[in-house]
Amino acid sequence: MNIGKSFRTAILASALSAAAMCAPVSAQESEPLTIAYAPVGSFEPFFLAQRMGWFEEAGLTVELVEGSSPDQNIARLLSGEVDIVGTGSTPVVAAIAAGVPIKIIFGNQTLEQVPTTGLITRADAPYQSIGDLAGQTVGVQGLQGTGAFMIKRALRAAGLPTDAVNISHMPPETHIENLKNGNVEAAVPFALFFEQAKNDPELRLIADPYQYVEGMPGIVYASSDAALAERGDDVAALIEVLDRAYAYAAENTDEVRELDKELTRFPEDYLDTRSLPTPGVLIDQGQLEALANDMVEFGFIDQAPTYEQIMWERAPR
Repeated sequence: MNIGKSFRTAILASALSAAAMCAPVSAQESEPLTIAYAPVGSFEPFFLAQRMGWFEEAGLTVELVEGSSPDQNIARLLSGEVDIVGTGSTPVVAAIAAGVPIKIIFGNQTLEQVPTTGLITRADAPYQSIGDLAGQTVGVQGLQGTGAFMIKRALRAAGLPTDAVNISHMPPETHIENLKNGNVEAAVPFALFFEQAKNDPELRLIADPYQYVEGMPGIVYASSDAALAERGDDVAALIEVLDRAYAYAAENTDEVRELDKELTRFPEDYLDTRSLPTPGVLIDQGQLEALANDMVEFGFIDQAPTYEQIMWERAPR
Protein backbone atom coordinates (compact mmCIF):
# COMPACT_ATOMS: atom_id res chain seq x y z
CA MET A 1 0.00 0.00 0.00
CA ASN A 2 1.35 3.45 -0.92
CA ILE A 3 0.71 5.35 2.32
CA GLY A 4 1.83 8.69 0.87
CA LYS A 5 -0.67 8.55 -2.00
CA SER A 6 -3.44 7.38 0.31
CA PHE A 7 -2.65 10.21 2.69
CA ARG A 8 -2.78 12.76 -0.13
CA THR A 9 -6.07 11.33 -1.42
CA ALA A 10 -7.64 11.53 2.05
CA ILE A 11 -6.52 15.12 2.52
CA LEU A 12 -7.73 16.27 -0.89
CA ALA A 13 -11.09 14.57 -0.37
CA SER A 14 -11.45 16.28 3.00
CA ALA A 15 -10.44 19.58 1.44
CA LEU A 16 -13.11 19.33 -1.23
CA SER A 17 -15.69 18.56 1.43
CA ALA A 18 -14.56 21.49 3.55
CA ALA A 19 -14.52 23.81 0.56
CA ALA A 20 -18.06 22.85 -0.37
CA MET A 21 -19.24 24.00 3.05
CA CYS A 22 -17.41 27.33 2.88
CA ALA A 23 -19.03 30.19 1.00
CA PRO A 24 -16.67 32.35 -1.09
CA VAL A 25 -15.14 35.21 0.88
CA SER A 26 -14.34 38.71 -0.27
CA ALA A 27 -10.87 40.23 0.00
CA GLN A 28 -12.00 42.31 2.96
CA GLU A 29 -13.39 39.28 4.79
CA SER A 30 -10.17 37.32 4.22
CA GLU A 31 -7.97 39.93 5.97
CA PRO A 32 -7.83 38.22 9.39
CA LEU A 33 -5.24 35.47 9.74
CA THR A 34 -7.13 32.43 10.96
CA ILE A 35 -5.01 30.03 13.01
CA ALA A 36 -6.18 26.54 13.96
CA TYR A 37 -4.00 26.09 17.04
CA ALA A 38 -2.89 22.71 18.37
CA PRO A 39 -4.63 22.24 21.72
CA VAL A 40 -2.01 19.67 22.77
CA GLY A 41 0.93 22.01 22.12
CA SER A 42 2.05 25.29 23.67
CA PHE A 43 -1.01 27.22 22.51
CA GLU A 44 -1.08 29.70 25.39
CA PRO A 45 1.35 32.22 23.80
CA PHE A 46 -1.15 32.82 20.97
CA PHE A 47 -3.76 33.95 23.48
CA LEU A 48 -1.21 35.96 25.47
CA ALA A 49 -0.20 37.85 22.32
CA GLN A 50 -3.84 38.49 21.46
CA ARG A 51 -4.71 39.78 24.92
CA MET A 52 -1.58 41.93 25.17
CA GLY A 53 -2.48 43.59 21.88
CA TRP A 54 0.73 42.52 20.16
CA PHE A 55 -1.01 41.26 17.03
CA GLU A 56 -2.75 44.59 16.68
CA GLU A 57 0.53 46.46 17.23
CA ALA A 58 1.98 44.50 14.29
CA GLY A 59 -0.99 45.45 12.09
CA LEU A 60 -2.53 41.99 12.28
CA THR A 61 -6.01 40.72 12.98
CA VAL A 62 -5.77 37.14 14.21
CA GLU A 63 -8.61 34.70 14.72
CA LEU A 64 -7.81 31.67 16.90
CA VAL A 65 -9.81 28.46 16.43
CA GLU A 66 -9.16 25.05 17.91
CA GLY A 67 -7.48 22.54 15.61
CA SER A 68 -8.48 18.95 15.02
CA SER A 69 -6.82 15.85 13.54
CA PRO A 70 -3.81 16.28 11.19
CA ASP A 71 -5.64 15.29 7.98
CA GLN A 72 -8.59 17.54 8.82
CA ASN A 73 -6.28 20.44 9.68
CA ILE A 74 -4.40 20.16 6.39
CA ALA A 75 -7.69 19.87 4.48
CA ARG A 76 -8.81 23.10 6.14
CA LEU A 77 -5.65 24.77 4.83
CA LEU A 78 -6.27 23.58 1.29
CA SER A 79 -9.92 24.67 1.35
CA GLY A 80 -8.97 28.16 2.56
CA GLU A 81 -11.02 27.77 5.74
CA VAL A 82 -7.92 28.59 7.82
CA ASP A 83 -4.58 30.20 6.96
CA ILE A 84 -2.32 28.40 9.45
CA VAL A 85 -2.56 25.12 11.36
CA GLY A 86 -0.66 23.56 14.21
CA THR A 87 -0.01 19.84 14.00
CA GLY A 88 2.67 17.20 14.38
CA SER A 89 5.83 17.40 12.29
CA THR A 90 5.42 13.94 10.78
CA PRO A 91 1.95 14.50 9.24
CA VAL A 92 3.17 17.71 7.60
CA VAL A 93 6.26 16.03 6.14
CA ALA A 94 4.09 13.13 4.92
CA ALA A 95 1.71 15.55 3.22
CA ILE A 96 4.54 17.48 1.55
CA ALA A 97 6.13 14.21 0.37
CA ALA A 98 2.77 13.29 -1.18
CA GLY A 99 2.70 16.54 -3.15
CA VAL A 100 0.31 18.53 -0.95
CA PRO A 101 1.19 22.25 -1.45
CA ILE A 102 1.97 23.31 2.11
CA LYS A 103 5.06 24.44 4.06
CA ILE A 104 6.15 24.52 7.67
CA ILE A 105 6.41 28.18 8.71
CA PHE A 106 7.57 28.07 12.35
CA GLY A 107 8.05 25.74 15.28
CA ASN A 108 6.11 25.50 18.50
CA GLN A 109 7.22 22.62 20.68
CA THR A 110 10.42 20.58 20.40
CA LEU A 111 10.63 17.28 22.24
CA GLU A 112 12.85 18.48 25.07
CA GLN A 113 15.01 16.74 27.67
CA VAL A 114 12.00 16.93 29.99
CA PRO A 115 9.52 14.71 28.11
CA THR A 116 6.21 16.08 26.86
CA THR A 117 5.17 12.69 25.52
CA GLY A 118 5.96 9.07 26.26
CA LEU A 119 4.81 5.47 26.35
CA ILE A 120 2.25 4.86 29.10
CA THR A 121 0.86 1.53 30.29
CA ARG A 122 -1.26 0.38 33.22
CA ALA A 123 0.50 0.21 36.58
CA ASP A 124 -0.18 -3.52 36.92
CA ALA A 125 0.79 -4.43 33.33
CA PRO A 126 3.84 -6.69 32.79
CA TYR A 127 5.48 -4.49 30.14
CA GLN A 128 8.87 -3.01 31.05
CA SER A 129 10.24 -2.09 27.63
CA ILE A 130 9.12 -1.55 24.06
CA GLY A 131 10.12 -5.12 23.22
CA ASP A 132 7.65 -6.49 25.77
CA LEU A 133 4.82 -4.93 23.72
CA ALA A 134 5.55 -6.98 20.58
CA GLY A 135 2.23 -8.21 19.21
CA GLN A 136 0.24 -5.84 21.42
CA THR A 137 -1.76 -2.72 20.44
CA VAL A 138 -0.62 0.78 21.31
CA GLY A 139 -2.85 3.84 20.96
CA VAL A 140 -1.42 6.92 19.24
CA GLN A 141 -2.71 10.12 17.68
CA GLY A 142 -2.32 9.59 13.93
CA LEU A 143 -0.79 6.56 12.25
CA GLN A 144 1.99 8.81 10.93
CA GLY A 145 2.21 11.02 14.02
CA THR A 146 4.93 11.56 16.60
CA GLY A 147 3.74 8.66 18.75
CA ALA A 148 3.86 6.16 15.90
CA PHE A 149 7.24 7.50 14.86
CA MET A 150 8.61 7.12 18.39
CA ILE A 151 7.40 3.52 18.61
CA LYS A 152 9.06 2.60 15.32
CA ARG A 153 12.38 4.22 16.21
CA ALA A 154 12.37 2.41 19.56
CA LEU A 155 11.58 -0.94 17.94
CA ARG A 156 14.41 -0.43 15.45
CA ALA A 157 16.82 0.37 18.28
CA ALA A 158 15.70 -2.81 20.07
CA GLY A 159 16.51 -4.86 16.95
CA LEU A 160 12.86 -5.65 16.28
CA PRO A 161 10.80 -5.21 13.10
CA THR A 162 9.23 -1.76 13.07
CA ASP A 163 5.79 -3.33 12.67
CA ALA A 164 6.21 -5.60 15.72
CA VAL A 165 3.70 -3.46 17.64
CA ASN A 166 0.16 -2.86 16.40
CA ILE A 167 -0.49 0.89 16.23
CA SER A 168 -4.05 2.18 16.51
CA HIS A 169 -5.16 5.79 15.98
CA MET A 170 -7.16 7.30 18.84
CA PRO A 171 -8.10 10.94 19.56
CA PRO A 172 -5.73 12.32 22.23
CA GLU A 173 -8.46 12.91 24.80
CA THR A 174 -9.38 9.18 24.71
CA HIS A 175 -5.93 7.66 25.33
CA ILE A 176 -6.21 7.35 29.11
CA GLU A 177 -9.75 5.97 28.99
CA ASN A 178 -8.86 3.40 26.32
CA LEU A 179 -5.81 2.34 28.31
CA LYS A 180 -7.72 1.89 31.55
CA ASN A 181 -10.52 0.03 29.76
CA GLY A 182 -8.04 -2.43 28.27
CA ASN A 183 -8.75 -1.41 24.67
CA VAL A 184 -4.99 -0.95 24.24
CA GLU A 185 -2.00 -2.20 26.24
CA ALA A 186 -0.15 1.11 26.05
CA ALA A 187 -0.64 4.60 24.65
CA VAL A 188 1.40 7.65 23.68
CA PRO A 189 -0.41 10.73 25.03
CA PHE A 190 0.99 14.20 24.41
CA ALA A 191 1.45 17.40 26.46
CA LEU A 192 -1.34 17.92 29.02
CA PHE A 193 -2.67 14.40 28.48
CA PHE A 194 0.80 12.95 29.01
CA GLU A 195 1.25 14.89 32.25
CA GLN A 196 -2.14 13.70 33.46
CA ALA A 197 -1.35 10.06 32.60
CA LYS A 198 2.11 10.20 34.16
CA ASN A 199 0.62 11.41 37.46
CA ASP A 200 -2.23 8.89 37.50
CA PRO A 201 -1.58 6.14 40.12
CA GLU A 202 -3.30 3.57 37.90
CA LEU A 203 -0.77 4.19 35.11
CA ARG A 204 3.01 4.26 34.71
CA LEU A 205 5.65 5.28 32.20
CA ILE A 206 7.80 2.95 30.10
CA ALA A 207 10.77 5.26 29.84
CA ASP A 208 12.97 3.85 27.07
CA PRO A 209 11.22 4.96 23.83
CA TYR A 210 11.39 8.73 24.43
CA GLN A 211 15.17 8.92 24.05
CA TYR A 212 14.78 8.12 20.34
CA VAL A 213 12.77 11.28 19.60
CA GLU A 214 14.35 13.76 22.02
CA GLY A 215 15.26 16.94 20.13
CA MET A 216 12.82 16.23 17.30
CA PRO A 217 10.27 18.89 16.31
CA GLY A 218 6.97 17.90 17.90
CA ILE A 219 4.30 20.53 17.20
CA VAL A 220 4.87 22.76 14.16
CA TYR A 221 2.76 25.31 12.31
CA ALA A 222 2.13 25.15 8.58
CA SER A 223 0.41 27.13 5.85
CA SER A 224 -0.56 26.51 2.25
CA ASP A 225 1.55 27.70 -0.65
CA ALA A 226 -1.43 29.75 -1.84
CA ALA A 227 -1.86 31.52 1.51
CA LEU A 228 1.87 32.20 1.77
CA ALA A 229 1.95 33.72 -1.71
CA GLU A 230 -0.90 36.04 -0.76
CA ARG A 231 -0.17 36.70 2.93
CA GLY A 232 3.58 36.19 3.24
CA ASP A 233 4.28 39.57 4.86
CA ASP A 234 1.51 39.01 7.40
CA VAL A 235 2.87 35.56 8.25
CA ALA A 236 6.39 36.97 8.69
CA ALA A 237 4.98 39.64 11.04
CA LEU A 238 3.06 36.96 12.93
CA ILE A 239 6.24 34.95 13.50
CA GLU A 240 7.95 38.00 15.04
CA VAL A 241 5.03 38.49 17.42
CA LEU A 242 5.00 34.82 18.41
CA ASP A 243 8.74 34.79 19.03
CA ARG A 244 8.08 37.57 21.55
CA ALA A 245 5.05 35.77 22.98
CA TYR A 246 6.93 32.48 23.37
CA ALA A 247 9.64 34.26 25.37
CA TYR A 248 7.03 36.04 27.49
CA ALA A 249 5.24 32.75 28.24
CA ALA A 250 8.50 31.14 29.37
CA GLU A 251 9.07 33.97 31.86
CA ASN A 252 5.46 34.33 33.06
CA THR A 253 4.36 30.82 33.86
CA ASP A 254 1.61 31.97 36.23
CA GLU A 255 -0.19 33.57 33.29
CA VAL A 256 0.22 30.40 31.26
CA ARG A 257 -1.33 28.36 34.06
CA GLU A 258 -4.25 30.76 34.34
CA LEU A 259 -4.92 30.35 30.62
CA ASP A 260 -4.76 26.58 31.06
CA LYS A 261 -7.50 26.82 33.68
CA GLU A 262 -9.61 29.01 31.43
CA LEU A 263 -9.17 27.07 28.18
CA THR A 264 -8.87 23.42 29.27
CA ARG A 265 -10.93 21.08 31.43
CA PHE A 266 -8.12 19.67 33.54
CA PRO A 267 -8.22 19.93 37.37
CA GLU A 268 -6.83 23.19 38.72
CA ASP A 269 -4.50 21.52 41.25
CA TYR A 270 -2.91 19.56 38.41
CA LEU A 271 -2.54 22.66 36.21
CA ASP A 272 -0.85 24.50 39.07
CA THR A 273 2.00 21.99 39.14
CA ARG A 274 2.33 20.47 35.66
CA SER A 275 5.62 20.81 33.78
CA LEU A 276 5.52 23.56 31.18
CA PRO A 277 7.45 23.01 27.92
CA THR A 278 9.44 25.88 26.47
CA PRO A 279 8.02 26.89 23.06
CA GLY A 280 10.27 28.16 20.27
CA VAL A 281 9.85 29.25 16.65
CA LEU A 282 13.11 27.64 15.47
CA ILE A 283 13.23 24.10 14.04
CA ASP A 284 16.46 22.10 13.98
CA GLN A 285 17.34 21.36 10.35
CA GLY A 286 19.29 18.19 11.12
CA GLN A 287 16.47 16.75 13.22
CA LEU A 288 13.92 17.55 10.53
CA GLU A 289 16.00 15.92 7.79
CA ALA A 290 16.59 12.82 9.94
CA LEU A 291 12.86 12.61 10.57
CA ALA A 292 12.10 12.70 6.84
CA ASN A 293 14.68 10.02 6.09
CA ASP A 294 13.34 7.72 8.79
CA MET A 295 9.80 8.20 7.50
CA VAL A 296 10.98 6.61 4.26
CA GLU A 297 12.50 3.68 6.14
CA PHE A 298 9.30 3.19 8.14
CA GLY A 299 7.14 3.23 5.02
CA PHE A 300 5.33 6.47 5.85
CA ILE A 301 6.48 8.06 2.58
CA ASP A 302 8.18 6.95 -0.65
CA GLN A 303 10.83 9.67 -0.87
CA ALA A 304 12.13 12.20 1.65
CA PRO A 305 11.45 15.84 0.71
CA THR A 306 14.40 18.20 1.11
CA TYR A 307 14.61 20.81 3.84
CA GLU A 308 13.86 23.50 1.25
CA GLN A 309 10.74 21.63 0.15
CA ILE A 310 9.51 21.33 3.74
CA MET A 311 10.29 24.80 5.12
CA TRP A 312 8.94 28.12 3.93
CA GLU A 313 11.76 30.24 2.57
CA ARG A 314 11.04 33.00 5.12
CA ALA A 315 10.74 30.67 8.11
CA PRO A 316 13.03 31.56 11.05
CA ARG A 317 16.48 29.94 10.89
